Amino acid sequence: PSPAPTSTPTQTPIPPPAAPPLAQARQALHEGDYEAAIAALERFLAASPDADRAAEARFLLARAFLAAGQSEQAGALLETLAGHEDAIARFPEIHYWLAKTLLSADPARAAQAFEAYAALSPHLAAAVWIRAGDAWRQAGELDRAVAAYSQALSLAAGVATALHAREGLAETALAADDPAAAIAQYEAILQQARSPAYRAEIFYRLGQAQAAGGLTANAWASYHQATRTAPGSRYAYLALVALVDAAQAVDPLLRAEIDIAAGAYLPAMTVLRLHLEQTPDDRTAQAYALLAQAYEDAEDYAQSGEAWRQVLDLATDEAMRSDAWLGLGRSYWRRGMKEEAREVYLQAAERSSDSETAATALWWAAVLAGQDEALWRRAAEDFMRLARTYPQSDYAAQAVFRAGLIHYRLGDGDAALALWSEHAVAGRNAWHAAADFWLGKLLQAEGEADEALAHWRGVADRWGVNHFYGVRARQKLTEAGATLPPLESPPEDEAGAVAIWVMGLKPGVSEADLAQTPPQFAPVAEWHRLGEDVKAHGELERLRLVWVDDPVRLYQLALFARERGYYDIAIRAALRLANLSGRPFTEAPRSIQELIYPTYYKDLTLAYAQRFDLDPALYFALIRQESLFWTPAVSHAGARGLTQIMPGTGQGAASQLGMTDFTVADLQRPVVSLHLGAYILSRELARGDGNVFWALAAYNAGPGNAAFWHDLAEGDEDLFVELISFRETQHYVRTITVQAEHYRRLYPQLRRR
Repeated sequence: PSPAPTSTPTQTPIPPPAAPPLAQARQALHEGDYEAAIAALERFLAASPDADRAAEARFLLARAFLAAGQSEQAGALLETLAGHEDAIARFPEIHYWLAKTLLSADPARAAQAFEAYAALSPHLAAAVWIRAGDAWRQAGELDRAVAAYSQALSLAAGVATALHAREGLAETALAADDPAAAIAQYEAILQQARSPAYRAEIFYRLGQAQAAGGLTANAWASYHQATRTAPGSRYAYLALVALVDAAQAVDPLLRAEIDIAAGAYLPAMTVLRLHLEQTPDDRTAQAYALLAQAYEDAEDYAQSGEAWRQVLDLATDEAMRSDAWLGLGRSYWRRGMKEEAREVYLQAAERSSDSETAATALWWAAVLAGQDEALWRRAAEDFMRLARTYPQSDYAAQAVFRAGLIHYRLGDGDAALALWSEHAVAGRNAWHAAADFWLGKLLQAEGEADEALAHWRGVADRWGVNHFYGVRARQKLTEAGATLPPLESPPEDEAGAVAIWVMGLKPGVSEADLAQTPPQFAPVAEWHRLGEDVKAHGELERLRLVWVDDPVRLYQLALFARERGYYDIAIRAALRLANLSGRPFTEAPRSIQELIYPTYYKDLTLAYAQRFDLDPALYFALIRQESLFWTPAVSHAGARGLTQIMPGTGQGAASQLGMTDFTVADLQRPVVSLHLGAYILSRELARGDGNVFWALAAYNAGPGNAAFWHDLAEGDEDLFVELISFRETQHYVRTITVQAEHYRRLYPQLRRR
């Protein structure tokens, strides 16, 4: 869609940049404003530039057309460019882009274009030959597909590329009715494949080839191997279906495990019930545990509870019993039977011999009691019992704070003071900081306003800008009109300072080492030029994990990724680099801190923040938290783009803004995502009467949940944050609050006057 509402005469909120026309077009394309990019390039070409710049502009225009879904226009331009030697000499990847535009309509011509590029590719020839083979196979030219895959296999420098080439050869052999050749390729793959999920896939495909070749017994054996190799994988399930359809015997518990992983709960329940009836003495406790899991995943909590009880009666394995105790508690809680759930958790805390299970059960018993005002004192007792009995538990520090908070809400300031005073100095995690901050709330509640402000000054100093409660203490002081020392923005780096700092993290490294480009970047840069951003991103993430303890490589990776728009990789690499120093990242050179807290898409972000009256630092922090500025980001729930908007939410917001031609794919255009995200955040701020915590909680968990927590907190913003019952949402609110403060610290121009 047009990036601005139809009622607005301008297409984009960005003021016309004083940049060369090609730079303007690249910027617009990067921001997802394809219409602006196309218009700028067409204007440039109409001015009859020299041949070299015209070729560059036409190639960029073809890519803009492709991004805008205008493949015919893109194809025509690329066909023309492919016929010009000078253009190919400068941009050999034109062949690859042309192949992508042709693939659906003319796969044979696409295959030729892939082959033309493969002959010119400096680092990815084998991978491109595989693409050519795929296209030939799609076109039905099987002999040419075999030739392309064989060429790829001969050129493959890595195992993964070689295995993919063999997969192509196997699939082509099956298409040519030559299962024996396919079997040979799959068996060769299994000699080198290591990943269980990948091996399960190949065992399944091998079984298909064996079945096609009449080797029925071998096929069943391969399918069985697939089920055993990776029971949680898709191909284990497909293999299981093949075996069951052929009336082949499969271990019932394995069958149930695979069905549950695939979401086939009813078949799992059926096979487990039959197993328990026919062989009641065979792994009975394990069968009931699987049955309980199937019922729970299917949201039949009454039946899951019955099955978990059977596990408790039968199991001797402590891990299985731990699962059963916690599962039984969940089965009551999810039916709204909180009293029964609490009783189960208390029993688990008494009877479980596993300290982690006992602590977890005691935690949930206390949480449940905390939801009933009549049981608040019991909740506080349970929290403290947990902290004293299991001080090493992950829940212990939070439990002490929660006990104090209950006393605070009951009006028992002395009890809260006793707990928090000791807890505030007992450690350095978030819950110790919480106790320290809430001591100031106690003073405020007792009418000692000056003392509260003095205490919060100490909290701000003790915990600083890296902790939510340090930031919140500064906010409380600001709200009270207190004078605060300004946030210190780090000075600009002196020449060579960053190199010296990085080299100091790895003794023996020279400036020449730091300046040298790692050879691993070359194929990634080529994937990037080919427009294969997901592939390039995957390779960069692999390198980040390989180099996780190498400061020099992490620094080089951060810069390389930033320059090419893989911003999330750059942020993660820079943050890990700062952590390797062993000091707070706020002590790293300024340019490293800016890599960690960048302002990508700055013009768009500031324009939309101004339009919707948002704190720009807050909006940058939200974008960073949602996507780390990685435009193709998609969450497990389906949220998309820089501001991670669900499709339905995006449709509604776009409609309200007058974007009549909006599609879900537009959520991954920065110009659209940033517009909608700013509008949605401003809408939630309005709903919450300007309360930032409300707005952030509503953005993450929905306005209904935010309203519920707000009502519980009775207007207390700080209590609102503590009463957020979704761990993810509470973390989200706290994290964005801290990140916004870092943006204000690093970029004083983002501070609201």
